[in-house]
Amino acid sequence: MVADITNPSIRGPVSFLKDVHACYAEAPLKLDSLGEEYNCNLQRIRKKALVMVMGNHSSGKSTFINWFVDAPIQKVGAALETTGFTIVTAGSQTGRELNGESTMLLYPHLQTLVEQDPRILAHLATKTVLPSDTVAPFLSMLDIIDTPGLADGGLEYPYDVTGAIEFFGKEADLILVFLDP
Repeated sequence: MVADITNPSIRGPVSFLKDVHACYAEAPLKLDSLGEEYNCNLQRIRKKALVMVMGNHSSGKSTFINWFVDAPIQKVGAALETTGFTIVTAGSQTGRELNGESTMLLYPHLQTLVEQDPRILAHLATKTVLPSDTVAPFLSMLDIIDTPGLADGGLEYPYDVTGAIEFFGKEADLILVFLDP
């Protein structure tokens, strides 16, 4: 059953996003089926907003994420700690980590990225955080992508980091850029 969108405060923004998402798969609209019938690519509305955190090496990206989710979910330090892409999302427990194929199961739209560069699969991860009372309203509506630190020359990743950043940048609803000169 679709919520009364004329009064979204009745059930809140999370319920509203779930109801919009249901329009694609459930009767009476079944927009996915309608798109297939007319050979149209209807891009599905995600259930959560996507925030990408990017910037140079040791600029505080992972520290910010840990502060925001109120949990030490990402490694931090002066060394290059993040070498892949980690999606931080709400879950039933803090610290659960899913890698590669398991992340693909949670986020099937990443298949396009992996098809562009199969080497990235080993560098995709998802970490879950049990939302505390202070961040629950936000984290339940967000996925946060922690990206590898960008460095001036000399640093090579075992995959196309530029292509991956461009992919996530196109997907993201908000991009936070951290710089530490």
